[in-house]
Amino acid sequence: MKKILSLVLSFLILTATFPLGGLGLTASAATYGSLTYTVSEDGYATITDCDINVSGVMNIPSEIDGYPVIGIGDYAFASCNLLTDVVIPEGITTIGNYAFQECSLLKNINIPNGVVSIGICAFTHCISLTEIAIPEGVTTIGECAFYQCKQLKYVSLPTTLTYLYNGTFSSCIALESIVIPSGVTGLDTYVFNGCSGLKNIVFSEGITTFGMYSLRNCSSLLSVNIPSTVTTIGNNAFDGCTSLKRVDITDVAAWCNINFVTENANPLYFAHNLYVNGELAETVDVPEGVKTIPTYAFEGCTSMKNINLPYSLTEISSLAFSDCSSLEEIIIPTKVTSIGATAFRNCTSLKNVIIPNSVTVIKRNTFWMCTALKYIKLPTTLTDIEPYAFYGCSSLKSIT
Repeated sequence: MKKILSLVLSFLILTATFPLGGLGLTASAATYGSLTYTVSEDGYATITDCDINVSGVMNIPSEIDGYPVIGIGDYAFASCNLLTDVVIPEGITTIGNYAFQECSLLKNINIPNGVVSIGICAFTHCISLTEIAIPEGVTTIGECAFYQCKQLKYVSLPTTLTYLYNGTFSSCIALESIVIPSGVTGLDTYVFNGCSGLKNIVFSEGITTFGMYSLRNCSSLLSVNIPSTVTTIGNNAFDGCTSLKRVDITDVAAWCNINFVTENANPLYFAHNLYVNGELAETVDVPEGVKTIPTYAFEGCTSMKNINLPYSLTEISSLAFSDCSSLEEIIIPTKVTSIGATAFRNCTSLKNVIIPNSVTVIKRNTFWMCTALKYIKLPTTLTDIEPYAFYGCSSLKSIT
């Protein structure tokens, strides 16, 4: 790839002294030791290439031939496999796409204040890199910037960062802990996919979306907090997070406002234990004003024994309480008109249920395998009981 870029660069050099498109634009390029650089019309230099045989420590100059160096260009140090350390000077503002891709021996690099963007795949496959501190002022880290940096253990992110793009830290298997700062409003897809050593991650208020597969196969992750600002968690976001033991939230109403795209999008599916303001929630109080318990909202929450639903509630969506195996009793408010299919599937401790007259249909599999259910009161307005609604309710003695 660097050879191709060199040919392109050579072409540009050959044509640089001729007018382009009749506009009279010119460009210049030159070498400085092992480095190739270009100079912009306003007199600033960008490093565009490096001899791949360079080894050991690379001190990038702050000035070349009188021109201040402000950028590291695309592919500039790609495949410089003998570099172990890179020192970037103050004054650099951008690190280009693939800039240090596959620098397999690179262990240390500093990113100075003044840098505002890190390009796509900038450090992809830097398999010896162990830590990175990204300074305040950086607003953008490109897709897959640290993909498969397999020894990367420590990362600090700035508050100026606004978004984490596709695969930013994917397959960083040594990464153990990370704090996502308050400026980040969303995770794109696959951001931490395959970070199998990640044990702790802390999200700040302000984040609104988790993309699909964003934390998939983080198999060592023990806990996760979901801020009250989150509104969407994408397809299989927590798929394979098999070590999860707790989910922390601060606002039950906000939790009931999240769109969980699939069951593996809800970390409770694996963690089973919900903590509200630091306390294990054996009883969950859903506040007034909440109208819907969304699909998958409490699925698999085995720590929950009781839930108090508000008068304002009108809908319990499908799978909302599926596999809540410790849930013993539930009173469904009188405004509820719809209870989704499999809403209480495998609630094996549920003993008593009263369904209000506002409900007209008991949907398929609603109480599937509620093996402790002894008593249920059905509404007089009931028009249909769909197949398997009470399948496996082996203790059921009274229906009125």
